[in-house]
Amino acid sequence: TQVKNWISQQEQQAHRVLAIAKKVWSKKEAPALDQIIATKDHTEFVGFIAFTDPVKKTALAAITQAQNLGIMLKVLSGDSADVCTAVALQLGLIQDRSAVITGAEFERASALQQEQLAISKTVFARVTPQQKYDIIHYLQQHYLVGYLGDGINDAPALKAAHVSMVVNDAAAVAQQAADIIMLKKNLSTIIDGIQEGRKTFLNTLKYIKIATVANFGNFYALAIASLMLDYLPMLPFQILLGNLLTDLPMIGLATDEVDPQELRICARYNMKEILLTAMLLGSISNIFDIAIFVLFRSYGAPILQTSWFVTSILTELLLIYSLRVRGFFLTSRRPSLTLVMLTTIIAAACLALPFTAFGQQTLLFVPLNKTHLMIIGFIAGTYFITTESVKLLYYRFTNSARKN
Repeated sequence: TQVKNWISQQEQQAHRVLAIAKKVWSKKEAPALDQIIATKDHTEFVGFIAFTDPVKKTALAAITQAQNLGIMLKVLSGDSADVCTAVALQLGLIQDRSAVITGAEFERASALQQEQLAISKTVFARVTPQQKYDIIHYLQQHYLVGYLGDGINDAPALKAAHVSMVVNDAAAVAQQAADIIMLKKNLSTIIDGIQEGRKTFLNTLKYIKIATVANFGNFYALAIASLMLDYLPMLPFQILLGNLLTDLPMIGLATDEVDPQELRICARYNMKEILLTAMLLGSISNIFDIAIFVLFRSYGAPILQTSWFVTSILTELLLIYSLRVRGFFLTSRRPSLTLVMLTTIIAAACLALPFTAFGQQTLLFVPLNKTHLMIIGFIAGTYFITTESVKLLYYRFTNSARKN
């Protein structure tokens, strides 16, 4: 009883306990190493060794970062429940013993109960390779699952997970089953990779939405205006130049910041949302493009073409600042310096082009007077306010629909 209590005390302090025994052979009687390991009879008990495998200093910060990103962390271990509980408490993964379950308890549950336990429990102690595999399988019914392991008994779970990772000194079988081999033994490496991956994905979605909305509006506006005019509302090389100028700041979206609230969500491609956004906001863009046509039609072809060129670029630059965030643009995360610089340069360039010799002689632009510029500024400002308002209403409506 005293021995059991001592072992329990050591395990509650996150110390692993190893029993030591010995047996003496003469040189002639000494068996092979594998036979010595298998021999249990006639051994003399020596004692116990309690040792600790200290938690890495970077682990707590990595777990906090993971929780901030909305990542659910679970521990699947062959160690005892006391050891697993002590370590999990140190790391802040659990608050009490109720979040821990043993492999024996898990095995006694029905299939439906096992699925519920896989989701609700955080620490799984004394679990077998088969149980690790089953837990991963249950979690995959609800989540994208990544698994980090390094031993032979981790191979089934590594094979089952959506993304499997091992350290570079893991067992050969584990390395063969893994998708990623980590060169650094640091959990922060994984969390940082997830965060950067989410940033890249969200910024890619921004690019797709902004480009789709802008092109949707411009396409239909130009098509409608072409039917009502005896000249082109914008010349081909002016359209190409406009696309080139607006694509440059779009590249800056790759460096843009992302709101922490958005990083907590594992986003996926939603073609329905992209299409609805393109149709809704593209229609608004279409209306303002037609407004340019109506207001500048009486000034003649050169003024209309120049005004439409300048307005289409300014409105698309403003669209970037609206659609780069889901919330109100003033209270959301600030844009990156690269994006601000690129949009500022392009806005200045499109306003200056009609006043340069190159713009007038090569691109056939004409200088715009104060009245023209005031009209363009009013249309661009009204467009931004309208787009921002519709965007906020759209996301509020869709978020409410999801909750219901």
